[in-house]
Amino acid sequence: MSGSYGFIVAHVADYFSADGFFASELASAEGRLTGEFRADQLFTKKMRMESVYPNIDELVVVSDNKTDYDLLSTADKAYVVCNKKKDRDFWEQRFPDSSKVRYLETYDE
Repeated sequence: MSGSYGFIVAHVADYFSADGFFASELASAEGRLTGEFRADQLFTKKMRMESVYPNIDELVVVSDNKTDYDLLSTADKAYVVCNKKKDRDFWEQRFPDSSKVRYLETYDE
């Protein structure tokens, strides 16, 4: 599940042999892109996940996007990619003393 464009996520899903994926889709008319979204996943991931998988046994979420807070908050296990120290600070404020969150840091302190 990604807010990125579907034509990009499709290649990633294929590479990892994923069973399926959800991504933002661009709208088109008469064979041309309109510059608008047909489906925008950016702020609807949690709602989409709950509607498609209402009885999921275990939800693992990996994200580097602060807009994924709602989805991460429902996860059984979450991995947060932190590109800057302030990113880790952001997530630690929202998940204090949480054993379900692991931080993947890509920055030097």
